[in-house]
Amino acid sequence: MDFERAAKLSGSMFDLLKGPGARLRRALIDFMLDLHTGEHGYTEVWPPTIALRQTLVASGHLPKFEADQFYLPQVDGFLIPTAESPLANLHRDEILSAEQLPLYYTAHTPCFRYEKVSAAKSPGG
Repeated sequence: MDFERAAKLSGSMFDLLKGPGARLRRALIDFMLDLHTGEHGYTEVWPPTIALRQTLVASGHLPKFEADQFYLPQVDGFLIPTAESPLANLHRDEILSAEQLPLYYTAHTPCFRYEKVSAAKSPGG
């Protein structure tokens, strides 16, 4: 872990992994996705990293947590705060038959949100 370079690039709330650390992180992600898709029947999804306002409202992230989101006014959307947001909306406004259920989805995504509880740190500080 290279905290000094991470702070130089992004502020004190972030880490920078190199070499074995980066490889370990990738391996853990692959392991968990493979476990859930191979042994538990989940379908892997690679969702968009931008969610429209109605997507975050439907997943319960808005309006309560709007101040914690990275807003994109050009599309009235947000960078996703977690993979849960798009996954929970995959079948929004659809009626699913009992035969289609249950549905199991998994994803690994970046998560963009302000973390106010991160040891009282702020980006750049």
